[in-house]
Amino acid sequence: MIPPTITSKPRNITGREGKRLTLRVAAKGSKPFSYQWFKDGDAIDYGTNRLFNIPNVQAADAGVYAVRVSNAGAFQERTNAVLTVTP
Repeated sequence: MIPPTITSKPRNITGREGKRLTLRVAAKGSKPFSYQWFKDGDAIDYGTNRLFNIPNVQAADAGVYAVRVSNAGAFQERTNAVLTVTP
């Protein structure tokens, strides 16, 4: 079992209120992978895919996002995607 390695991490991003926004992650290692997105340290219930979509960005969505990629062997977490929201 090869632990996941994040090959393309989420990046800092600015979103406009009312617009759609997507955070992405890519990993290599032994599949299948599981994904869990976090906002300001708290797990997002519906954030369990490689892509995390916010269909209608609001000021409350601003914050620090992280994603945990895991498989049966281990996990890797990144915590450096800052979302800034503008009107």
